[in-house]
Amino acid sequence: MGNKKDKILLIVTEDQNQKWLCEKFQNKYELFIAKTNSEAEEKLNEKNVDLVLMDMDCSEIDGFKIIKLIRHIGHRTEIFLIGNAISINNAIKVIKVRARDCIEKPYTMDEIENKIHRVFEDRDAEIEIHTISEEMGKYHIFENMVGTDKKIRKVFELIKMYSASDGTVLIQGES
Repeated sequence: MGNKKDKILLIVTEDQNQKWLCEKFQNKYELFIAKTNSEAEEKLNEKNVDLVLMDMDCSEIDGFKIIKLIRHIGHRTEIFLIGNAISINNAIKVIKVRARDCIEKPYTMDEIENKIHRVFEDRDAEIEIHTISEEMGKYHIFENMVGTDKKIRKVFELIKMYSASDGTVLIQGES
């Protein structure tokens, strides 16, 4: 699971859920808490937060403003929205601005833990894939490919052109 370098910002009101989340995560992650927009902005500007858990039912927090701030700062911060069914329906709009997921109340600790674990697993896998891609890019990418035909050369050009992108490319045709 996460290690000390994984930083989580918990944006919630002071209630039993906050205490529950804090007790569960304070030993596994570097945990920060914000109860207002200004506290959240301060923490986001000071810390390089990996994950934000934000309660959309918190009246002191403007979730849309916070998400815009996170995206403006440019962190690769993941965002989980927590809320009741109505706030989750409203949060669908927020998903469009790249929130990772919504967690509907009442939630279980296992549900949140599994989602957090998945975020950090995905991040670590992405870093590993990026590192491997960079290493492989150092070697000639057509080393084991053979072909002199005009069409296969075109395929080689396509591979070379798209190899630096993050997108998925499928090349089809006759073998």
